[in-house]
Amino acid sequence: MSLPYLDADTLYSQIGPAAAVQILGDALAAGLDPEADSPRLFAPTQRGEFLIMPALGTERNGVKVLTVDPQNTAVGLPKIQGSYLLFDAATSAVIAVLDGTALTALRTPGTTVLALREMAKATPFFSAKPQVLVYGTGIQAKNHIRYFHALFGQSEFVLVGRALAKAQAAAAELAAEGISIHAEEDPAVEEADVIICASSSPAPLFDGARVAGHALVAAIGQHGLEHRELDAQLMLRAEVIVEGRASALRENGNTVDLHAGGQWLGPAPLNVRELAAGQFTRTKGRPAVYTGVGMAWEDLAMASAAVDLCNVALQ
Repeated sequence: MSLPYLDADTLYSQIGPAAAVQILGDALAAGLDPEADSPRLFAPTQRGEFLIMPALGTERNGVKVLTVDPQNTAVGLPKIQGSYLLFDAATSAVIAVLDGTALTALRTPGTTVLALREMAKATPFFSAKPQVLVYGTGIQAKNHIRYFHALFGQSEFVLVGRALAKAQAAAAELAAEGISIHAEEDPAVEEADVIICASSSPAPLFDGARVAGHALVAAIGQHGLEHRELDAQLMLRAEVIVEGRASALRENGNTVDLHAGGQWLGPAPLNVRELAAGQFTRTKGRPAVYTGVGMAWEDLAMASAAVDLCNVALQ
C-alpha cells in the first residue's frame, strides 16, 4: 500500500479560510498549550536554511521540514519549500505526507486572522468596515488578505510592496476574486484600522508613531531576533500578544524591546491561547499588536484535520 500524499491542490480544496481559523481555534479550545510546543530547529543550507519543526499531539505527531531560500523569489520560485510527515502517536507509523509549503500557507494566515478576530472582539470601537493595510506581495500576504476578507467581508485593503508593479499585480489578482483592494507606494498608516505585515523585510516597515491608537497590528513575516517588521516605538506603546511566549523569546525580533536575558521586562504578554480564551481587554488609545513566527502545533493541527477531511480518499 502506497503512502498517501496530500498535495497543494488537495489541501487548498479541503481547507478554506473559515475552516483553517476554526481548526486552530478548536485546537486551542481543546487545551493545546503553545508554551509546550517543541522548539524549531535550524540548520544552514548553501543559500538559506533548513527549518525542522516537530510537534507532539495526543493521537498524532508530526514534523515539518522546510527549506528557506530568499534568492528563489528573484527567479520566480517559492522562498519556502518542504514536506510534512504525519505519524500515528500510538504506533509511530507514518500516516501521510503533505505538501509543507501549502500547509504553511494555510496555517499562518489562519493563526493570524484567528488572533485578529479575537482582538477585534475585545475592541468595542472596532470598525464595521475596517481599512486594512497589508505589507508584502507573496503568498502569505495574499492569503492573509483572503482570510481576513473571508471573516470581515466589508474590509477595504491597501497593498504595499517593495516594487509597486508587484503590488499592483497582486492587488489585481485579489480584485479579480471580489476583494476591494488597490496598491500604493506611500500609504496613510495613520488611517488604517488593521495593519498586517507579511513581508521579508529585515527592518521595520513604517514609523510606529504613525499607527492609530485604535488600530490592530499583526506581524508574522520574519523569524530571528535580528529581524523585525515593527519598531520599538510601536512595540513599547502597544498592548502586545504573542503566538507563544517561549517562541517569542527564542526568535521573534519584534519583541526584543520587551525582554532581556530571557526574561520579560514588564508583565509577560498574553499568548494566542489566552487571547482566544477571552483574557484580552483593550485600552483605548493604545494599539494592539499580535506577532508570531510560526509554530509546530499549528502544522500538526492543520495536517491532522486535512487527513481527516480526506479520509475516504485515503482508504
